[in-house]
Amino acid sequence: MSLLYGVTALDLTDGLAGEFAGQVLVDHGATVTRIDRPGVVREQRHVVRLRGRRSVVVDDTKAEGRALIDRLVAQVDLVLVEPGLQPRSYDAGYDRLAALNPRVIVCRVSGQGDAGPRAAEPQH
Repeated sequence: MSLLYGVTALDLTDGLAGEFAGQVLVDHGATVTRIDRPGVVREQRHVVRLRGRRSVVVDDTKAEGRALIDRLVAQVDLVLVEPGLQPRSYDAGYDRLAALNPRVIVCRVSGQGDAGPRAAEPQH
């Protein structure tokens, strides 16, 4: 049995740091569901790092899409978020996620950090 067997995670990330964080979870046995946006096409090199994950295409600009993400947050153990990258219409702040699921762990990943002179720069 793997270290994270039975742990469920929701991946709301868009960048390289999120891809790697999600891959580590998968490699250690977690079940990871990734939320992708409609019309986003990933390069082949990125698809490799997304292996082992379930993927659901959700339009978070619509109320129905945000409601679906809310239902998923209520069911998982961990949510991966990547602040500052391609802002989503979905509010993934800790207070909001914890209100939906009091036992949720929110993992914020960033390639350049949340603050500082390089925070807004691409991470790859």
